[in-house]
Amino acid sequence: MHLVFISTGGTIFQKVDPSTGAMACSLGLFDVLQPQWLQQLQAQQQQRRQAWQQRQQQQQQQGGGAGPTGLPGGQAAGGGPAERQAWPPGGCAARPAPPPVALQSWSHVDLRARSGAELGFETVFAARDAVRQQLQLHRPDQAPGQEQGQDEGQAQGGTVAAGPGSGPGGVGVVKGRGGVCFVLVTGTDTLEEFAFSLDLLLGLELAAAGCPLVVTGAMKPYDIEGYDGAANLQQAVQVALCPAAARWGVLVCLNDCVQAARWAAKADSQLMGAFRSPQPGGAVAQVREGRVRFYCGPPDDGDDDGDEDDGGLSVRDPRFAALTAADVAPWSRVGIWTTGVSGFIPQELLRPPPPPPLPVNVTGGGGPEGAGAGPKA
Repeated sequence: MHLVFISTGGTIFQKVDPSTGAMACSLGLFDVLQPQWLQQLQAQQQQRRQAWQQRQQQQQQQGGGAGPTGLPGGQAAGGGPAERQAWPPGGCAARPAPPPVALQSWSHVDLRARSGAELGFETVFAARDAVRQQLQLHRPDQAPGQEQGQDEGQAQGGTVAAGPGSGPGGVGVVKGRGGVCFVLVTGTDTLEEFAFSLDLLLGLELAAAGCPLVVTGAMKPYDIEGYDGAANLQQAVQVALCPAAARWGVLVCLNDCVQAARWAAKADSQLMGAFRSPQPGGAVAQVREGRVRFYCGPPDDGDDDGDEDDGGLSVRDPRFAALTAADVAPWSRVGIWTTGVSGFIPQELLRPPPPPPLPVNVTGGGGPEGAGAGPKA
């Protein structure tokens, strides 16, 4: 499995500038997330995968795995043949655990965009294009090592830091999953809008490919006591590599909680647990004791026939996937202004919208009043 980091900016990269005393984005991705931690995670996952493969080989040697009672060869608990079927049908061993995902390599795409108090659609579409490019580079059917071309680091201006491994065609790929997963690091002021937009633009595509995108950030700057950036980033990596996250599309991970991008909202501007989901059940997963625990599966994004109440989760529309930056050019960005920080409200936000233009009669005998006669029909 190849892991792609996409970064824009935000509080997670901020620290106090000694010369001015103001906050500045002076940190890089691998200042927050140590490469040594990725290497340790990579080694742990390789060991788990090897242990899983050994268990599979042992089951095959013992006669094709567990029988209806959960014992090899369909034996009963006393050693004789099974006389009655166990409950549930097929036994507890009828659904084998999926193979662990092994992290093979990683890369970093830096969009070099400011995020936080404002989010431009150009940044949203740049992130979408970066994800699509990486999906193309790391297709599961691609030959090992083929993805490490020059376009990976150059097309979006990103820097690449790859760990050892066989690439998307190697042992790290799990059947039913794509060969790549994503972690987007951005500012929390517009994180919910960023994640929701990407879920509309990419959700169906990511879910079909089995390649999750996890969005994360930080509520506190780097040099403030209780900095949460490193923990949030590590947990986002764990969620992206979790097999249960494959079909969710875009997720949000902060403060031990994993939420669907379509529901996540920033309910508080200061608390560590600022992001919440208003739908029944709240978070879809949590990170407990270093392990990701999903409480439900992804919603069905099929046609809404009204026969089943999906809680309003089926909001993805395939037409969003065809949108371009030109389609949304009249609405250039989403602006969020915090009066407690900036101390003012821009006058442009207080001005009323201009009146609509007067209708012009181009088919009748006359134009607007005082404009003279218009062309005849």
